[in-house]
Amino acid sequence: MDTVPSYGLEDIFCPKVIDEKVYGRGACDMKGAIAAMLYSAKIIKEHNLIPNSNIIYAFVCDEEFQSLGTEKLIKSGIRADVAILGEATNMNIGLGHKGLEWIDIEIIGKGGHGGTVEDGVNAIYISSKLINLIENNLIPKIKNRRDELLGSPTLNVGFIKGGEQPSTIPERCVIKLDRRYIFGESIQLIYDEINELLDEVRKYYKFNAVVKPNPMNKNEMEHTPYLIDKNHPIIRHIKDLSKNILKFNPKEICFSGWTDAALIGNYAKIPTVILGPGNLNFAHCKEEHVSILELLMASKLYTLIAYTY
Repeated sequence: MDTVPSYGLEDIFCPKVIDEKVYGRGACDMKGAIAAMLYSAKIIKEHNLIPNSNIIYAFVCDEEFQSLGTEKLIKSGIRADVAILGEATNMNIGLGHKGLEWIDIEIIGKGGHGGTVEDGVNAIYISSKLINLIENNLIPKIKNRRDELLGSPTLNVGFIKGGEQPSTIPERCVIKLDRRYIFGESIQLIYDEINELLDEVRKYYKFNAVVKPNPMNKNEMEHTPYLIDKNHPIIRHIKDLSKNILKFNPKEICFSGWTDAALIGNYAKIPTVILGPGNLNFAHCKEEHVSILELLMASKLYTLIAYTY
C-alpha cells in the first residue's frame, strides 16, 4: 500500500487525469494495482461469481523499506496455491527478480585543521579511492557473473556524505550502496568483496571502516532473489486469458526492482507472479502515472484469474 514520499514535489498526492492517464504519487507503484484488485472484488460480488477457490486480498505496508507488512502476513501462517503481486509490469508476466542488499560504509580517518593537512587523514579521499575501485574493479568483476533469466548483478553508489566545512579535514564519510544479487551469490560474498577493496585502500591510507547492512532495507527476512518455475500452470493460464479474452499477448519478463514476491515465494513457499498495470520506469518520479486502459485490463484479468484458476 505504501509508496515513496513526495520529496518536495507539489500536489503529487492530488491525482490528475491527462490523456487517459492517471498522474500522481503511487499511481503505478502501486495504488493502481490495488484499485484494480478492489474493483475485481466488486465485480465478483456484484455479479455473484463463485470463484474456483477462496480469494485472499492482502494489502500490506512498508514494501518500500523493511516489508514489515508482508513479514507479518507470512508469520501469520498464510497459505495459498498461487499469489499475484500487482507491481507495475505493463501487464506482462513477471517471473521474478534479483535480490537486494543495501550497504552502509562509514570511513573513519583523522580530522584536523585545513591548514595542517599533513597531520590528518581525509575520509573523503579514502572514500573516493574506494568508489574508484568499486567502479573500475568490482563492478566489471560482478558483471561477468550471469543468471540465465536474471542477468548480471549490479552495484550502485547511491549516497555519499562527509565533512563539516571547507577548513576542516573530514574525519568521517558515509557511503551507501545498492547491491542487486543473483542466485549463486551470498550475502557473505557481497560483504567479503567490499572488505577486499577496503584492504586495497589501506595500502594508501591508515583508517578504520564500519561496513554493515542498512537498517532500512530489511527486517528479519533476507531480500533474496526470486523466480517462479516457468512451467508453473499459472503462467500458461494468465497467457491464455490475456490472449483469448483481453487480446493482449504478454511477455515473460524479469522485474527490474525488488518486490515482496521474494518473501512470499521463498519464505511462505507460495508460487508468485508479478503482474500489474503501469511502467516501473515512471515510479517514484514527478511524472508517475498509469494508463486507464491498463487499469481496466488489470481489473478484468484479476477477476478472470480469481474466477477461473
